[in-house]
Amino acid sequence: MLLGAGGLSITLEIPAASDIARNHATDSQTFSYKDLICHVDSLQLEESISSQYANMLLSGRSIMIPYQTWDNTLQHLTVQTGSQTCNIARNFTRLASIFASFAQKEGAVTADLAGIQGKLQNNFYLAPQTAANGDVESWITLNNKRMPDFNTVGCQMHLKRLLSTVGTYSSVAHGSNINDVAYGCVKATAAKSFIGAFDLEKAAHHGASSSGENLSTGGILSVNFQKVGSAAASPSRAYISCLYDAVCELKDTGAFVYS
Repeated sequence: MLLGAGGLSITLEIPAASDIARNHATDSQTFSYKDLICHVDSLQLEESISSQYANMLLSGRSIMIPYQTWDNTLQHLTVQTGSQTCNIARNFTRLASIFASFAQKEGAVTADLAGIQGKLQNNFYLAPQTAANGDVESWITLNNKRMPDFNTVGCQMHLKRLLSTVGTYSSVAHGSNINDVAYGCVKATAAKSFIGAFDLEKAAHHGASSSGENLSTGGILSVNFQKVGSAAASPSRAYISCLYDAVCELKDTGAFVYS
C-alpha cells in the first residue's frame, strides 16, 4: 500500500450500551481509549532502486512480486446432518493450506462469558464427541486425489494436523492458544475452538514456497467431514479458508494478479 500525503485513517466505533447484552448493575457505561499503538511493517526504497523500477516499467518490462493470500468461503448447511461436504471451485495454481470450521446459528447473547463465546466470530463449533455421535472424521479430494489416504479420525489427530499445518507442532517458541478442552478432545464436551486443517505443500515447513497443489485445470476441491453432530447438535454453516500463493505483476499499464 502506497501512502502519500493522505496517510492512513483508522476508525473505531463503540455501540451504544443499550445494544450490548451487559450486566448493568456491575459494568461501567463509560468507555475510553488510551495509549493506542498501531504496529505496521513499512518499506522505503532508495532513490536509486526506485529509479531502476521506474526504468523497467517504462521500458515495457515487468516487476513480479510473489505473495500469499486467502480465499474465504461461507457455506450454509441446509441439511443439518452428521456428514457435510463443502465444494470449492477456484482455479488455484498453488494451493498451500485449507482450514475448515463450523458454527451453529447464533443464539441469544447473554452477559456471561458463555454468551460472548457463542457469538459467531468466537465460536468454532463441534458437537460433543460421544458414543452416540462418534469421533469426527475428515478428508479432502482434489483433482480426483484423496488426501490423506485414510480419514483423519478424532479431535486429537485433527489437533495434531492443525499444529503441523500452521507450523507450531513441536515448537518451543510458538503456541496455538487452543487447549484440548476448547478443541473438543474431552469427551461429551462441545468444542468452541475446533478448526480442521490440511497441509498441501509438497515441501512443508522447509522454507520452500509455491509448492502447493495445482487446481488450474478445472479440478474441484471437496472438504468432507463426518460425525460433526446430529439433529439439533449439527452445525448450520461452514467456513472454508484457503491459503494460496499468488504473483502480482507490475507493468506500465497497471497491476495484474495471478493466482
